[in-house]
Amino acid sequence: MITWEYSIVERTIKRVKKKRTLSRPKVQSDFYWELEESWDIRHPDGTDEHLQGEDLSSGAVLNRMGAAGWELVSEVVWERATGTSQGFPSADFPIRTLYTMKRFK
Repeated sequence: MITWEYSIVERTIKRVKKKRTLSRPKVQSDFYWELEESWDIRHPDGTDEHLQGEDLSSGAVLNRMGAAGWELVSEVVWERATGTSQGFPSADFPIRTLYTMKRFK
């Protein structure tokens, strides 16, 4: 009998207000906004793993799971945001995505 175990991987993007450290002419604010990405992995044994950093892309995290024997089952965009992006005045982008993974137990 084949038995599967499942894991949930959650990617969250938050907008964080940062204080400027350099003085720039013609800048109207001492603050700016930056996007911060984090990952939460819920393992089948009940443990959670939190990953955060600049070198964590979707490919890096999902490849890491694949190397450990996990297979992607589904990808669901749980929340979206609308704002300016890449020169467009209005763009829609995911801010919370859930990935379901499975592997042989």
